[in-house]
Amino acid sequence: LYKSRIYGHLHKGLSVSPAKLLKPAIVFLNKRTFKAKIRFLISILMSLLILPSVTYLISYAHKQTVFEHQAEALNDVMQLHELITLTQVHRGLSNGYLYGHQDFAAEIHKIEPMIFRKMNRFLEENKEHLAKLHQLRRLRKIIQTLHRLQVVHIGTPSAFPAQIFNEHTKAIRELIEVLQKIADANGLDNTDNIIRKHLAKNLTDNLVLLQEDTGILRGMATGLLVRGHITREENNKLFSHFAHISAMLQNPFYLKTETYLTSSPKILATYRLMRDRLNSLLFITQHQILQSAHPYYDAEKFFKLATDTIETQDRLYHMLAGRYIQLLHQDQQHHMYSTVALLLAFIMIVTVVSYLAAAFYLSVTRSIRKLQTASKLISRGKTTFKLSGETEDEVNAALDAFQKVGNRLDENISFLNSYKKAIDEASIVSKTDKRGIITYANKKFCTISQYTEEELIGKPHNIVRHPDMPKSVFKEMWATIKAGNIWHGIVKNRKKDGSSYIVDTTVMPIFDAHGKIAEYIAIRHNVTELAESRRRLQEEIQKQKIDRLTGLPNKIQLQEDLNRMQKPVLFYLNINEFANLNDFYGSKTGDQVLRYVGKLLQTHYASQKIKLYKLSGDAFVLLFEEDSIAYTPEVFIDEIIDYIEYETSLCSQEECISVTLTGGIATYHEAKSDRLLSCAGIARKYARQEHKSFLRYTHDLNKDADYEKNIAWINKIKEALHENRIVTFFQPIVDNRNGTIRKYETLVRLVEKNGKVISPFFFLEVAKQAKLYTQITKAVFDQAFNTFKTYPDIEFAINISIEDITDAEIRAYIFEKIAHFPFPQNIILEITEDQEITDYDLINDFIRQARKYGTKIAIDDFGSGYANFDHIIKLNADFIKIDGSLIKNIDTDEESRIITEAIIAFSKKLGCKTVVEFVHNETVLKIVTKLGADFVQGYFLGAPSPCICVEDNTYEKCV
Repeated sequence: LYKSRIYGHLHKGLSVSPAKLLKPAIVFLNKRTFKAKIRFLISILMSLLILPSVTYLISYAHKQTVFEHQAEALNDVMQLHELITLTQVHRGLSNGYLYGHQDFAAEIHKIEPMIFRKMNRFLEENKEHLAKLHQLRRLRKIIQTLHRLQVVHIGTPSAFPAQIFNEHTKAIRELIEVLQKIADANGLDNTDNIIRKHLAKNLTDNLVLLQEDTGILRGMATGLLVRGHITREENNKLFSHFAHISAMLQNPFYLKTETYLTSSPKILATYRLMRDRLNSLLFITQHQILQSAHPYYDAEKFFKLATDTIETQDRLYHMLAGRYIQLLHQDQQHHMYSTVALLLAFIMIVTVVSYLAAAFYLSVTRSIRKLQTASKLISRGKTTFKLSGETEDEVNAALDAFQKVGNRLDENISFLNSYKKAIDEASIVSKTDKRGIITYANKKFCTISQYTEEELIGKPHNIVRHPDMPKSVFKEMWATIKAGNIWHGIVKNRKKDGSSYIVDTTVMPIFDAHGKIAEYIAIRHNVTELAESRRRLQEEIQKQKIDRLTGLPNKIQLQEDLNRMQKPVLFYLNINEFANLNDFYGSKTGDQVLRYVGKLLQTHYASQKIKLYKLSGDAFVLLFEEDSIAYTPEVFIDEIIDYIEYETSLCSQEECISVTLTGGIATYHEAKSDRLLSCAGIARKYARQEHKSFLRYTHDLNKDADYEKNIAWINKIKEALHENRIVTFFQPIVDNRNGTIRKYETLVRLVEKNGKVISPFFFLEVAKQAKLYTQITKAVFDQAFNTFKTYPDIEFAINISIEDITDAEIRAYIFEKIAHFPFPQNIILEITEDQEITDYDLINDFIRQARKYGTKIAIDDFGSGYANFDHIIKLNADFIKIDGSLIKNIDTDEESRIITEAIIAFSKKLGCKTVVEFVHNETVLKIVTKLGADFVQGYFLGAPSPCICVEDNTYEKCV
């Protein structure tokens, strides 16, 4: 809601005209002289030039403050690091003392005053800053902890060394956290200098923690070596610190340090020495302490090596801090120099602009005076004047324009007449007044309507209105154009002789100088031939829905009717042993029997409520809504079977040889509309096996068999996906113009372990039910894109279903692949359908997005199923793929040839290319080529293969 309001206000703001937005400024400037306007604008320009320099100075001051805070923070960090180092030494000495080295006591007494002196001094110097950071109380608690850990308080070597060691460690961790808080608060790593940022990370984090872990290792290992044995728990704790140090040495950030130190040889040498000593210390810890229950290494020697390592780390720490200060000073200097240079540039720009502004002022005012003179001459009707201009600017051009205005006016009128002639020659044009009375009709209008110009002028447009056109169309048209908008539509008109013609019409209002409608103009294009072609083609396709033997609707019509029904009930009837009847009596008698049975069913049972269909072979179907008959489906089908068997048994004619029927019933209760036919067929099959006249389909009839079959296929598909055995095959598409192959269709296959290739017919539907279809789609896109990514001249088509387009995940995946493909103009997305399109807006939105990349669209399987002429118009496809069901018998079936020819002609008029599938022999190829097909595809031209053939003048190479 919030966003919609914001967008609403924004839209309102954008919809305001520039004149309204600029009105206050225009009112202000209109009250000033032209000279005052120029002075005012020059003053604003100078202010805008000076303002950035002031802003940059403020930015410079802020940046300098940041540098100062970073320097102060580094000083505080260094002091804290020194305290941390001293505390670590105190921890190590205390640990050795408690494990029996009483000679460490003297060293401890020396170091303790230093710790408290430095700590108190640091507190005193940073008391106010620490309080703001909420660290003052924390530091005081740390001091109290360190007081408790003094040698005078921790007792004799018989005290608890592990507890004392842990308290030391906790205090050190607290000091490290205070160090990090101070560094973060002052932005020690707040820099674009990557080396300085890396150094800050080492000074506040990596190197501090590494030194602390080394100190812990020194303290724990020294104590264990003094004692001479190690428990499992102690071994685990020691190993934990050992592993942590080892991991830090392998950390990518740590490894980069050497790269950043190449410009500082001394620091690099110290870094490498520290690393070598640390590796030696880790080696001793691993092999002579951790791997032995009774460590035997010399404690003092180990303590000295560890101490040397820590001192090297401390030395490296101070060197890195020095390098950070050096880089900080360099950044300060660079920032200062760049600021000074920029300020000098601003001063120079302001000086130059001031000079040019003064010259501009004088130049413009002189030209304006000349323009005023010319305007006065024109106002008096004098156009024969000549003014010499000193400038080559717009004002001087305006003077020239005054002299050329007359000639330009004649030229414009001439152009307008030419445009009018061009429109009159190409289109049917008429004009009307605001009441709709014709005031102008061009020659084309008179020719096509058969009326003379005199007969049309002064008449309303309904003189050519055809009675077939509903009044609502014209009511909507008038509402649109009276509102000042353009109306577009297809209109059927009537000629003077009563015949009709169809025009694609655009009507638009013409406005006068005051923005009011003065008249209307209508521009039309004759589309009668196109509409007639579409009508004939629709009639031919309608014939495909009729069984030629019986004249009854066939399976195509059945499927369309099923989609429109709410509660369908379907009877499936088969003649028993019809194949034997055909063999015994001959196909001619068999056809007569089918016509006779169809006639009996049509005469006695087909009605407006009950529809009859003839399917392939000897199958008949009756379809009706559940509530349309008075008795149950079982009673009804029993009556039908009895009637047919009785009528044929009593008939003595050849066409009514005695037959018996077996039937199956399926209703919407048991299955969806698209499965009713197959379910009724299953019921009929079981009825035949059980020697019954009919059965009603229930899930029990095929549930177990289907379940086992589906489970087997699901496992096959999953295994194939896992083992990359879902693969792509490619079938060539031949260009009929020159016989070349520059297109391929991508087809999916499942390859079994024994190498057998499985068609998608057997597994694709199961994959959809098992939610595996998305994975198959992604696999096909991945393999196809990988195959064609190196071939800029070869196009390839991929089938996508309506289900793919409506699936948001798949839709996003497809566009992601297209966006990263090097040749998106080579991709053809073939829209296939296993369900009717209901949301054309979604499909068209998908097509629009695809076309942004140059990707093309094809309609697959046109001429069967759901594909129809609305697709061509609504989807605006680039290619129409004519279905193989029309092509397979085109060499013997005249109706298939007529329909194919009509589809090709219709596609050409709409600017679509045609691809003919199922070209299986040379005769078919010649026929479709003669009919004008642009591209052909089929086994005669090339079978689907896992590779493609790339032509190269002298050879062919399969890839």
